[in-house]
Amino acid sequence: MEEFDLKGSEITSFKKKQTNKHVVNLEIVRIPYVRDSDVISLLERIDDEFYIDEYLDVKNDLWFGGGTILFCILLYIFFEEINNIIFVLIPFFIWGVLLIMKNLLIKNKKVILDRKNGLFAYPNFFSNKLIVTKFDEAVLLIVYIGKMAVPVLKAPQTNIFTNFTIATIDVLDRLSFYVWYMDKNRPLPPGTAFDAYRDKDFKRRKTEGFPPPLYRSAVPTPEATPEQQEEREGYWRDEDYMCPEFKREKESVLFDVNVHTDWLPFQYSEVPLQEGSYNTWHRYEFTDGNITYMRTDAYGKGYRPPQHIECKESIVTIKKSWWE
Repeated sequence: MEEFDLKGSEITSFKKKQTNKHVVNLEIVRIPYVRDSDVISLLERIDDEFYIDEYLDVKNDLWFGGGTILFCILLYIFFEEINNIIFVLIPFFIWGVLLIMKNLLIKNKKVILDRKNGLFAYPNFFSNKLIVTKFDEAVLLIVYIGKMAVPVLKAPQTNIFTNFTIATIDVLDRLSFYVWYMDKNRPLPPGTAFDAYRDKDFKRRKTEGFPPPLYRSAVPTPEATPEQQEEREGYWRDEDYMCPEFKREKESVLFDVNVHTDWLPFQYSEVPLQEGSYNTWHRYEFTDGNITYMRTDAYGKGYRPPQHIECKESIVTIKKSWWE
């Protein structure tokens, strides 16, 4: 098996671009489709250390590039009598040629997730050198294409103002899978493709003292067996690291009892509440523009800021789609 080492690579930082409204939080927002053993043949590598996939959108680029060239030629044939039309078409013609050349000449089209070292690599525009970034600083964007506003998952490139398309179908699945896989403090994602590595990964995390998750999740991330689950829950539980099942402001934060030590507890009931009255998300917007989200438990227990701090409190209405 070929070994990959991204640790010696030049690390690119996109921190300055994180104000972009399309940037999403690195959170597990749904249970991703299972990666079963039959996908292994489609991937270059999939195990507890690396997930390596070849960029599979080459045909689309070739079709788009060829179509652009053909379109320019046809326009010139039928409308050549129009003054200076060739100068209008030249930029589009060159763009079509570049798209085709990019996919014929650029050999390195891998997407690499380095779980152990927390590194993320993906193709740059017209370059055989991959962009390598720390995953916890990675900029992933969901942009909307066409009249139907179809969501597309992208990542920024460096040599021109373009974005690399990661997924055009099931973007939330791809986002959730990437985050789940790259959270080395959680078990491996669901699917038989990882079954051979689960015990090894569990023993590693146990040796490290079961450190808490790196990223929050809106869904449970259980261990492979009830015995392992019970052992891990002696250190942390999924419920302690939940994220909202809705899209939230990029700069907002989630309540953390270890951080918001001056917040005051409250509780609605001494018995478990009916559905709709518990596990609700409360939104606190402060006068300085900062926003904090807090989730109550099954008894309606939660926390509020101290009374002397002015803020606006509201209960979040859950929408049907995460990106709405």
